[in-house]
Amino acid sequence: MNQTFNSSSGKIYVNNKGHKVPNYVLKQFNNDTGEFQNVVLHNGAQRSWTFLFGKEIDWPDGIVPVNEPRCGFSGDKEECTSRDRRPVIIVGSVLALYAVCSFVVSTAM
Repeated sequence: MNQTFNSSSGKIYVNNKGHKVPNYVLKQFNNDTGEFQNVVLHNGAQRSWTFLFGKEIDWPDGIVPVNEPRCGFSGDKEECTSRDRRPVIIVGSVLALYAVCSFVVSTAM
């Protein structure tokens, strides 16, 4: 098909499979004006991104977020699923020692 149609909301591109290929606008809130402003435009038909002149994405604390969470999207990355038994052993040992000391003190009185 590969056709472009004009509509009241702008141009609509339909690919050779008959799927609408959307255009996107990335906006961010401007604290100075109290309004959202366009920062990046995506043209679906051309598969291109256009950063608007003089506009930059204002990331929280100036840090660009990572593409994937530390443990993965389903939480099954190895670093999060491998089990370190040391904390369980330490807490269990402390509780056992406390129980033995409590028993000894209570029977000595």
